[in-house]
Order: sequence, then C-alpha cells, then structure tokens
Amino acid sequence: MADFLQAYKITRGHEGGYVVDGYSETYAGITRKGYPHWQGWQLIDHWKKIHGTPARGTVFNIEGLDLLVIAFYKKYFWERALGDAIKNQTIANFIFDFSVNSFSAFIKINRALGARVTNNINEDSLKIINERPGFAYSAIFQARKNIYDRNKKTRIGKKNYQGWIARLNKFPKQLATV
Repeated sequence: MADFLQAYKITRGHEGGYVVDGYSETYAGITRKGYPHWQGWQLIDHWKKIHGTPARGTVFNIEGLDLLVIAFYKKYFWERALGDAIKNQTIANFIFDFSVNSFSAFIKINRALGARVTNNINEDSLKIINERPGFAYSAIFQARKNIYDRNKKTRIGKKNYQGWIARLNKFPKQLATV
C-alpha cells in the first residue's frame, strides 16, 4: 500500500513557503482564506509579531509548524484520497498532488474513471485505481491536463498555467508497467 510521507515529500516540494498574493495569505499551500482555523496560523502570526512581515517564500523554522502542515495534508487530502488503500505508490503520489493543487480534483478523477462522482476517492474509484492502474493513471493525467488547458485563459490561469504544466510534467506521462 502507498506511503503518505513519500507522497507528501513530493507535493510539499511543490507548495513552497509563505506567500501573500491577490487571493490570500498562504503557507505551504495552505490558504488562510480557505482554512482560517488551521492552527499553524497562530504560530505564524506570533512569529510575525516578533519579526515582522516575512519575505515571499519564507519557510519558517517554528517548533511544531511542520507537524501541523503534515497533519493538515494527511487529513484534508491523503485520507480523502484513500491513499493508504492505493496499491501503487506512483498513482497515490499523483492523486495526492492533484488533490492539493485543484479544489475539484476528486470530482475530476471520479469522472475520468467513469466512477460515481463524489468529492473524495470512493470505493468505486479505488477499485479501478487498484485493478486497472495503467488505465487509471492515464485517465487521471489527462483529466488534470484538461483542467489546466481549460483554465489557461482565465485571470488565474494566465498567471499560473506554465507553473501548473511544469508541476504536471514532473510526473510520468504514463504509468510504468512491470
């Protein structure tokens, strides 16, 4: 079965440090606007009171903050992806990263697999992912690319499209078969 920490390490590398942009204050990909009650904000706010506004990209060395980031990702993305039940680590890594990068990832994944549509990986999708991994990976890869291509002319897409595609291309285009 897939290992959360392997998937987390890949995705955490994509999410970066502290950023304030037109949407929200963000740390490690966690937006204050989307998750205002995340406990990490208390630690960051305390740091800011002492040190002032952090530079863009700052990765804080605050005791306990990394554990809060890990717990957040496990609860809100890995568990909803049924990551512990996915047999193939590469697919688990890809689904996890997709779900962190896109609010609608689980819906798009379920549709791409022809499974019952829910806002998480469900037993129908899990069965396809584990029994037909090559098909599942290719379908999910294409669904993710389609989202980026559809959104590239929007305000956010114009700003982020190249980064989205670069992130997508860090993953294999097809699942290697053994």
